[in-house]
Amino acid sequence: MEKRCRIEGCKRPYRAKGYCNVHFRKWRRGQLDARRRYKSCGEEGCTKPMFSKGMCEQHYSAWSASRKAQVPKEAPAVAEAQPKEEIPAKAAEGEVKEAKAEEKKEAKEEVKEKAKEEVKKEVKEEKKEKAKEEVKKEAKEEKKEEKKAKKKAKEEKEEAKESKTKEAES
Repeated sequence: MEKRCRIEGCKRPYRAKGYCNVHFRKWRRGQLDARRRYKSCGEEGCTKPMFSKGMCEQHYSAWSASRKAQVPKEAPAVAEAQPKEEIPAKAAEGEVKEAKAEEKKEAKEEVKEKAKEEVKKEVKEEKKEKAKEEVKKEAKEEKKEEKKAKKKAKEEKEEAKESKTKEAES
């Protein structure tokens, strides 16, 4: 007896996972509701694979971004010290968003400044190391020249002695 597709009313032969070719392809694309290939996003109409918290990556990132933009429950002490004015809620949220954006900019600038300072320090250290290496090279060269000069002087003395001994012998 030949296996048949598990979808009611379908008489095509079995291929895999209990489905025929047509229904198997639909299942792989996530178009069959019967038994999903993977856990899918909980948002209505979205069939993408689940990423986190029951949502696909796109819906999760939108959700987390919206949570980050919410007004904090406790206002900072600086804001309490300022005189309170009646501001519409939407305007206050906009100001909070602007303040957060400005804080982020300032933080990024601080990070950039620190990075620049570190790079400058590294460059200075590299220059110092190069200068030290050059001084060492110069010292080595001077020692070599001194050795050559001593060797030359020694050879000249020996030649002088030899010439004297030859003169004395003749």
